[in-house]
Amino acid sequence: MTESSAPVDPVGPADHRLGPADAAVTLVEYGDYESPACGEAYVELERLRDRFEHDLALVYRHFPLVDQHPHAMAAALASEAAADADRFWTMHELLYNRQDRLGDRDLADYAARLGLAGAGAIGPRGRDHVARVEEQMAGARAAGVTDVPAIFINGEPYDGALELAALSEAISAARTTT
Repeated sequence: MTESSAPVDPVGPADHRLGPADAAVTLVEYGDYESPACGEAYVELERLRDRFEHDLALVYRHFPLVDQHPHAMAAALASEAAADADRFWTMHELLYNRQDRLGDRDLADYAARLGLAGAGAIGPRGRDHVARVEEQMAGARAAGVTDVPAIFINGEPYDGALELAALSEAISAARTTT
């Protein structure tokens, strides 16, 4: 959810992206791994990606609502630790599929499953990624993000329904204007 119509920071090489680099449409999501609404959006965005696989790139950025979700920051840090080993999207999927299990022991288990047990996915070494998460949060605030999930399509805020039909319509419209 956004409170303004400010554009989002441009997508760059440091972003977590799925899909072709030359995709006609780029969808940026600011999310929180513990947010039920983000969990629902995750399912719809996966379906959307299947539908527009050649024309759509998905970008994920962090906006953990730490006041509402006590495990959201730790989960974001774990995903960034996984990114160091080129396993971001695998961890991303694990976290969204196990939203009700995001405690430190759970995160350590997920890291171990991915071969990241010593990679700083949890605990003090996980703090190495705080600056990256905070940078993404600052970019979100500058774009007017106040809640999650917040979606931007080709840099512009999307305030429609987070369900396949409405998102498909928005992607189709953006595809024809590029």
